[in-house]
Amino acid sequence: WRPPPQSGSSVRRHAPWVEKHRPRDIGEVAHQAAVTAALTSAVSGSAGAASMPHLLFYGPPGTGKTTCALALCRQLFGTAAWHSRVLELNASDERGIGVVRNQVKNFASQAVGTAETHAGAPPFKVIILDECDAMTEDAQHALRRTMELFSKSTRFVLCCNYISRVIDPLASRCAKFRFEPLPVEAMTRRLEDIARLEGVHTPIAPEALEALSIVAQGDMRRAITTMQSASMVCAAKQQGVDGARKRRREDGGGDDDAMEEDVVPPIILDREVIMEVAGRVEDTTVAQLIRLCAAGGEAAKDAPSSSLARFDAVQTFANMYVSSGQPMPQLVSQFVDALISSDTNAPSASNMSEIGDVLAAIDDPTKAKWLGHCSVADAGLVTGGDELLSLLSLVASCREDSPKGLRTLVADAAAAAPTAAAS
Repeated sequence: WRPPPQSGSSVRRHAPWVEKHRPRDIGEVAHQAAVTAALTSAVSGSAGAASMPHLLFYGPPGTGKTTCALALCRQLFGTAAWHSRVLELNASDERGIGVVRNQVKNFASQAVGTAETHAGAPPFKVIILDECDAMTEDAQHALRRTMELFSKSTRFVLCCNYISRVIDPLASRCAKFRFEPLPVEAMTRRLEDIARLEGVHTPIAPEALEALSIVAQGDMRRAITTMQSASMVCAAKQQGVDGARKRRREDGGGDDDAMEEDVVPPIILDREVIMEVAGRVEDTTVAQLIRLCAAGGEAAKDAPSSSLARFDAVQTFANMYVSSGQPMPQLVSQFVDALISSDTNAPSASNMSEIGDVLAAIDDPTKAKWLGHCSVADAGLVTGGDELLSLLSLVASCREDSPKGLRTLVADAAAAAPTAAAS
């Protein structure tokens, strides 16, 4: 990976970090060694780029699919000519059959003139269809026919998150490449490189890197965007502190060595800021949700004095959470992460040690039932369901499936908490 050129237009210099540091060459794409090796071979192999087939890139978001497609086009046509030889469309915005019949077909039907070809450039154009899994089925069938008719003058590069949503006749006409989520090591190396160029303190603190990896979940684009947002907040906080020090020094209040006049200190990323700008729910909130789910069922009969057993505790929790404006899908996602994770490296697990015994006591059948309730809640939210009712329904359903032993454990822990606090 090479840093972006320092010269050039101000648009490039002031672009978001995701665009500013986007790899410009196939070999610079992180962690996709098998894909980049195959594409490099296709471009520079003995058969030449003219034999390149249609391509289908699939995998999770933020793993380099669009970046690879754009880098491939730059290597095929050169920096100066690739804009005139490439049509890039986002199929999630323009996904109807009309787009295929008009924009795609018109561009694909145009022949490539010899004046447009530089030495070594292949005699075809490229159409990049990003998020093609969002296209309607009719549009995909129309695209299949267009690919057949104009394969001599045009190559298609299809990018999608879910290959199962691409019809088989379309997928079978392409060479398929799977993009993997980025592991923490590869993501850390790239983030450190970008941070060094953007004035962020390096090496990045381990807790900040852990927070970025938890937020990103293998999505490099999300990690870079979150780091940029967090750096802006952290920079504002540091400027406030440094400004106060400067005023004290000017007033003769000492602290002469706290800050040099002409030195801009590097931005220090903070874990809490990263979690905040990413919209993560606090671990204590997820822990309270787990306690409420575990304390239900027949708990009101078994331990009527337990505050967690009463459903008014659920109503209070749900009302406070929804009124805070935090996203309900994020709470469900972190709840699922906590359930399916059995080690301390799980999202939210590092700061949920106080309910570690509760998590360990949830057996697999109970987890399976709770995860089923989470899927129902998530489906309801996706289709526009009310967040308060979805949260109440989720907790009520989980409480019904909470085994007696788990309820007793939660009730005993709740009873012991005031005693421990008093001592």
